[in-house]
Parts: sequence; structure tokens; C-alpha cells
Amino acid sequence: METGTITKWCKQEGESIAAGDIICEVETDKAVVEFESQDDYYLAKILKPEGSSDIRVGEPIFVSTLDQTSLEAFKNYQVEEQQSQSVSSQQIEVDTTPSSSASSSPTRSEKEVNTSDRVFASPLAKKLAREWNVSLGGITGSGPRSRIVKADVEEAINNVSSSSKSDTVQEPSRAPSRVGGEEAQSSDYPLNPLAVEFADSLTRQKTTVPHFHLAIDLTLDKLLDARDRLNAGRPQDRQLSVYDFIVRAASLAMKTVPEVNSAWKDSFIRQFHSVNINLILSSTTKHGGGTIAPMVANVQQKGLDEINQDVSQLLESASGTSLSSQQLGRGTFTICNVGMYEVRSMAGIICPEQACLLGLGTIEKKVVPNEDPDAKEIYQFATKMTATLACDHRVVDGAVGAQWLAVFKELVEDPLKMIL
Repeated sequence: METGTITKWCKQEGESIAAGDIICEVETDKAVVEFESQDDYYLAKILKPEGSSDIRVGEPIFVSTLDQTSLEAFKNYQVEEQQSQSVSSQQIEVDTTPSSSASSSPTRSEKEVNTSDRVFASPLAKKLAREWNVSLGGITGSGPRSRIVKADVEEAINNVSSSSKSDTVQEPSRAPSRVGGEEAQSSDYPLNPLAVEFADSLTRQKTTVPHFHLAIDLTLDKLLDARDRLNAGRPQDRQLSVYDFIVRAASLAMKTVPEVNSAWKDSFIRQFHSVNINLILSSTTKHGGGTIAPMVANVQQKGLDEINQDVSQLLESASGTSLSSQQLGRGTFTICNVGMYEVRSMAGIICPEQACLLGLGTIEKKVVPNEDPDAKEIYQFATKMTATLACDHRVVDGAVGAQWLAVFKELVEDPLKMIL
């Protein structure tokens, strides 16, 4: 987590807080979590109201005091940008010792020099730098720990503008674009922290991981027949799906080819003993739309019935209620199904800390040669689906990926082997 959004304040200004009380709810890049107090104090001032977004780790969100009589002193207190960046925790410790200056604001911490190579900048400074195409690397920060703040970026912009007409710094165009002499209409939509983190992660994975893809066609007629037989007499809300069989087959294939259940760790390869499968799902409501990847844990220990329960619960949570941090955990393998959109195949991007992703296409009827020598018809209909395995070439080579797909195909096309 790097930033979060306050979705709800559970306490009001002036209230007494006890250790263990829930102060507020924060939406992180993974889930909505409760902020729990570790001490006893009074909530003097809320600095970030409900709905405040892009709150960085270490940025103050409220003021606390141990002395109830000092609450009035913080009624109109506000945190300036530079002061906000210098606070290293989400709680501002206030000295409530009576003095003649009791109404003054808390003392700011002294600035410290940042000696690392990392560039530290406030969110507002980063936003301004992006808009003006200014590199933060050449700016000396005036904030705490040499952090770059908005004023530093503005000064850099003014210096470049006054010294030259270089193209390095350009004011963002505020005029509407034109197409064929007419103004092109557009709308901008804000992104929630989860969507931003997901986009950043995809970019890193695509640009740093050497991908290759292997595709195979699966025949599902026996699987569909087995599903219908098993569903006979089962409650409507407990019906097995093709997805349940796919998850089960993927887990069993890991026993034969465990290299696929691994991750690249720079100086070594980590092979996981548990099979935790992320399922990429469409998300609406509280998660802000887009996609999420909740996890079915320890699939290697579960049969079709348990997998069905877990998948059904994840689908229900993704469409209506909040997913827990455990449900949104990072797995060891990912499955993405786009078949419901009649897409024939899907060559995906591998998720972080994993070596492979399985993309599933639509299920369709195809005419294929009839392999029964006694059949009168030389052709027959078969139910087909294309499965595409995305592999990290640093961990899984072509032979290993092909071997895993062959085992997976055998299980899917002969489902009795995965039921036993």
C-alpha cells in the first residue's frame, strides 16, 4: 500500500478514544481495512474528511491529545503541505502541557537531509511535474528530508521559462483538440487507488518479464457430461460449473509439473508448496469497477465441492460486498476467463510474484473428424475451448510449459481423473 482513501469516520471530534476502538475505515489498493487505535486519547481534530483520497502512508489524518481541556485549541488547526510530509505516522502526537501558548499549533519536526538516491516528492509536486513534463531528478527539495514540494516544482518551471524556450518544459494544453475543424468532446474519469495500482503493476510486468504464450484446444464434451451428472439432484445454488473443473485441473497439474507453481526472485527461483489461484473477475460497486483478482487458497487440498463454494463466495463478494484482505491475497497462479464475451483466446500478462497465467476463451461447437472407425459419419460436433498459458521464460521454458498444458488437457478431457 502506498496511498489510501478514507471511506468512513467511526469517531467524531472531541470523542474519547480507547485502545482497540475503530477510528475510521480506509480503502487501500487491496481492500477496505479498519484503522484501530493502539492507545487511549481524545480525537482533537480530523484533518482528512470522508472521501479524501491519495493519502500517502505517513501523512497525518487526525490530531490526538491526552488532555480533554486542550481540545478547543485545535478547533481551527490545519496542516500545511510541508508539515504534512514531515510527519512519520498517521497520528500527530501533541504536547498538552499547560503553557501560555496552549493555543498554538504543534511544533514541526526539524528537516532532515535525504541521502538516498530515491526521489521523494509530495503527490501534488508529482502531479504538477507530470503536467509540465519536468524531471524531478534535477530538482532540490526544500521540504523535510529534502522532499520535493509544490513550490520547488513551480520554481523549476519559472527558471526554465525565464532562461530559455526549451521544449523540455511545456504547459499542458487546455484548448480542446480538433478533428476535421471541429472540437473533439471528451470526459476525464478519476481512478481509485486499486485501479492505479493495478495499471502500474501491469506496466511493470509487461515491460520487465519475458513473456511467451502457449495455446491448446480442449475438448469439453466429457467434462460437460460429468458436470451434468454431478449436478443432478444438487441445489440450484450449488451447481458445479466448468470453471470449478478448470480450477481443479490446474491445481492437479501442478503436482506433475510443479515448476509452473513458482516465482522469479532475482537471484533464485521460489517454488511454492501450496497452490493458491487468483481468479480475475469483473468488479462493480465498492471496488470501483474494472477487474480484481481474488484468491482461492490451498486448492491442492480441495475437491470440486469445496472449490465450488469458494468460487461462488468470491463471485458474490466481488459483485456486492467488500472482499477481505485474505480473499485479495497474492496467489501462486492466475486464471482469467474471457469466454463469456465470445472471445476465442486470451494471451494474458503474468501477475507479480507468479510464473504463469492461464487464459480461457469461449466454449463453442466445432466440426471435427470422427475418430470412431465404426461410425457412419466421418465428421462430428465437438465442444471446444482454447486455453492459453502465459509463461515467465526466466522460470518456465517452452518444454515445461507444454508439459503442464498436456497434463492439464488430459485432466480436462477425462474428468474422472480429477474426481478421484
